[in-house]
Amino acid sequence: MSWAINEKFDVEQQVVRVICHEIARGVWVPGDQMPTPESLARDRILSPRAVESAFARLVEIGLLERSTDGATRVAADARRLAQDQLLRLARAEVDAIRTGLRHAGISAEAVERIFRESPDV
Repeated sequence: MSWAINEKFDVEQQVVRVICHEIARGVWVPGDQMPTPESLARDRILSPRAVESAFARLVEIGLLERSTDGATRVAADARRLAQDQLLRLARAEVDAIRTGLRHAGISAEAVERIFRESPDV
């Protein structure tokens, strides 16, 4: 997944999503030391505050761990947790799309037909 972050949207949430994707794909594996939020922000031209907040969120959900030496590492069960987090995010997006379509006056039946007829990815 690309690190194409759109500053018009929630940068923290986008960073969480990208790191989840990379952990789920095995780019970062349990025990790997993560770059510091400051260096990641600098390298990706992002707000340091947003990247630090994203790291805090990833620690909160168990994907990353802060070690006593100050490093942030990928947690032991991170791959499964990353996949679970991505599924939760996808469900929320699908729900938002359904709600948006319904608010646009599209019938519930038509909305559900769209999802049924969409090819599997």
